[in-house]
Amino acid sequence: FKENMKTLSFSSNRFFLAPSLGETNPSSIMNSISNKIVGESASSYLIAKTASNSAFNPSLAPFQIIASRYMVSLDTFPVRTSMVTGGALALLGDLIAQKSNTSSSKYDRARAVGFVSFDVVYRAIQCILFPHIVRIFNGSSVASIPGIGMNLRTSAVLEQTAVNQFLVIPFLYYPVFFTLMGFLQGVPINTTMTRARETLMSLLKRNWLYWIPVQCFQFGCIQKKLQIPFLCVAGLLWTVILSASVASSQK
Repeated sequence: FKENMKTLSFSSNRFFLAPSLGETNPSSIMNSISNKIVGESASSYLIAKTASNSAFNPSLAPFQIIASRYMVSLDTFPVRTSMVTGGALALLGDLIAQKSNTSSSKYDRARAVGFVSFDVVYRAIQCILFPHIVRIFNGSSVASIPGIGMNLRTSAVLEQTAVNQFLVIPFLYYPVFFTLMGFLQGVPINTTMTRARETLMSLLKRNWLYWIPVQCFQFGCIQKKLQIPFLCVAGLLWTVILSASVASSQK
């Protein structure tokens, strides 16, 4: 009987022997096997039911498909996907800003092209730059300051945000922005320089007010591969602000 039970157990593809070598009561063996099969069947049913509910929920299915395909694209082509995401949201942000401008009903295509082009270029720069910022500024400098009493993770977030906001933004982001926008709009270099001098400080103040909290959250809470898509989404509102500032500087 025990040999038959072993054969039965293996043939069911569950790979377990009938309970223990010292257990010879057939009734006990059958109960053990029955409980195990029923328990596994119940677990499998619950898992399948949960997966079925989440996978085939009619109201969520389109969003799940889009999100799934986007994540595959982000894994396969991270730079390209980030560039397209940034460009699309920059176009939307500038459109919102232009439509909100009641003083002009004409759509400025050159300005829109400038914003899309800048965002596409800058997302590529971020894809290259961010891994180095995260690797180099790992929190050890701030954490080593006597009396700070801050853990390494929090220190790293502060370092990475500070480097990006007080070095990258003033000395890379805005120079690229003003240069590219002026070039695409056909503005002379002297006029571009004048615009930059007149608006840079006010833009920096708005930039720091908005982006310092956003980037602290980004570096501290967002998964690495999703950080730039997160910034693209957060950048939608910022593009509206920046586009409105450019419009006012052109008057």
